[in-house]
Formats: sequence, C-alpha cells, structure tokens
Amino acid sequence: QLHLPKITHDKILVCGASGNIGKYILYHLTRKDPSVTILAGSRNPPKSSDFPNVQWIHLDLSKEETIEAAFKLGVTKAFLLTSF
Repeated sequence: QLHLPKITHDKILVCGASGNIGKYILYHLTRKDPSVTILAGSRNPPKSSDFPNVQWIHLDLSKEETIEAAFKLGVTKAFLLTSF
C-alpha cells in the first residue's frame, strides 16, 4: 500500500516519471484524487501514455532551464525519483 500525502487541488510534478518507480507513483496519483493535476517529467516523454490524465513534459535534471520551466507551470508538490 502506497501512502501519499494529502493532494487535493494540487499540481504535482513527478520527476523521473518514465522509470519503473515513477510509473508506480503515477499509477497511484491518478487514482488518489481526480482534482489533482499531474505533470510527468522525463528526459524522453512518451508520445502516448497509459495515463490519460497526465501531462508529460520534457524535464532533464541536468539542465536548469527545464527545471525552471517545469516549476513555472505552478507546481505545488514534487516527487523526485532519480538514480543520481
């Protein structure tokens, strides 16, 4: 069982969303509260997705400009899933 924080009406950024753990987080977030906006960040966002209520964005944590662009979208919470 994954225990997530209260997320009502939040805009959540999931960094590393295309990885195994990121997809697991997306799966649970999309079922937690339909009022939540989910941004899925990935260096290589997919052209199609198993998560229709998720907005995929380009996010490369080694490039500051992509991080700034993601947070300018109004992110209120973030999950950072990275191997480095």
